Amino acid sequence: ETAEVNDCEWVDNDPEERWCAIGGVAAHCPVTCGTCDSYLDSTLSFKVQLKNRRAWKDCDWVGENEDKIRARCAERGVSETCRSTC
Repeated sequence: ETAEVNDCEWVDNDPEERWCAIGGVAAHCPVTCGTCDSYLDSTLSFKVQLKNRRAWKDCDWVGENEDKIRARCAERGVSETCRSTC
């Protein structure tokens, strides 16, 4: 079974902000959830585009290769999610 994938824009469309209370969401979407001062790198995995496929990655992956950090942080939403690494 494939898990549903949503982004911070989807979370932001919830007028009650109930998604921000779910474990890891506030760290993944700190701007949306108003938690920028509390979180630097999310512990959640997220999907990124790799050549012709999408893959689940995390902030450790973003920072594992010094030569690729800049390009990985340029992917949509990564610099917000991995603020310390980027």
